[in-house]
Amino acid sequence: MDLMRSRIPFLPPDWTVGRGVKYLVRLAVFVIVPGLHQIVSNRRLFGGLLLTSYFAAEFVTINLPYDLSTETHPVQDFAILIAILVQLASWILLALDLGNLENRKPGINLFLIVVCALGLYSVPYHNPGNSRLLVLDNNELCPEFCVHDIIEYDHRILGTDIVSVGDYVLMDRVYPHPYLSKILALPSKDLCENDGHLKIIQVNDKFSCLPNSDRSEYFYPHLVWGGLEARFVDLNGKDVSAVLEGNIQGINPRKIGNIREYKFLSDGIAETFGRLLMATYEMTGLNMFGFSR
Repeated sequence: MDLMRSRIPFLPPDWTVGRGVKYLVRLAVFVIVPGLHQIVSNRRLFGGLLLTSYFAAEFVTINLPYDLSTETHPVQDFAILIAILVQLASWILLALDLGNLENRKPGINLFLIVVCALGLYSVPYHNPGNSRLLVLDNNELCPEFCVHDIIEYDHRILGTDIVSVGDYVLMDRVYPHPYLSKILALPSKDLCENDGHLKIIQVNDKFSCLPNSDRSEYFYPHLVWGGLEARFVDLNGKDVSAVLEGNIQGINPRKIGNIREYKFLSDGIAETFGRLLMATYEMTGLNMFGFSR
């Protein structure tokens, strides 16, 4: 107790250690929790806006996965910018009010504020990872998966997750255009004719049946429906692509909703609302699709 009553060197006589500790604790809390200083300074609306904006931006930054099919990520970038600007604004206003800090007493228990603030900031930052959602832009696989359906899938571990004929898979999930497809066939001695052509497609070349270096597999081991650079057409006139093992990057697709599910809205508004629900699902796991049925 004597220590807390002792004077702090180089400060006015009434500045004791106890007073200094209280001042520093209050300052630390105001630094850690953006907007709290404004709230206790009777600018509750402005302070609440700062606090809400900061933690909302941090929540988005930490929890919203990145879409590998796009080169830029404006939502995440905007959230990071908002968090930085709110912090800077809060700290500048706090610095301008340092002389009155002793009079800025929170109306709630200071200890609880410290515990909550430390709890929020002690959660280790984690990369939100990459998105596992895709919105279909075609009806090639309908009725199983149709246009505007939101498809969730699992990232494939190459060499571990084996795919087979008939499996639905995600192709080329990295920029520029991932697409959902179905494995039509695997080149084999049964499918490759003696001259190297495939029996199940119309337009062909021998490269699809070309064995790789160890001759145990074919260079292009999978045939899938669709694709941006489809070189073949199957016997029913449907586009077919010969793809490498590494092009199959997603497995186990399942529909979780439709981006334009709320049809009582215009298409543009319904899609915007749907993408908001998509983002909510990616950040929280809360699926709000299906309620319109």
